[in-house]
Amino acid sequence: MKHKVRIEPNYTSVVMAIMVIDGLGRSLDPSLNLLEAVTPCLLHRARTQLTDYIVGS
Repeated sequence: MKHKVRIEPNYTSVVMAIMVIDGLGRSLDPSLNLLEAVTPCLLHRARTQLTDYIVGS
């Protein structure tokens, strides 16, 4: 390893899956912006998890 950087295999799998889904979506609809489409959902999920963590649920 040149830079001695390790990437968690699960993280790599998720990134690859997102890339495949993005490519498929763009092939079906070239105007699709996956990041723009999923950002509201991801932000809601992050807020929910953070709130649960802070509150201790």
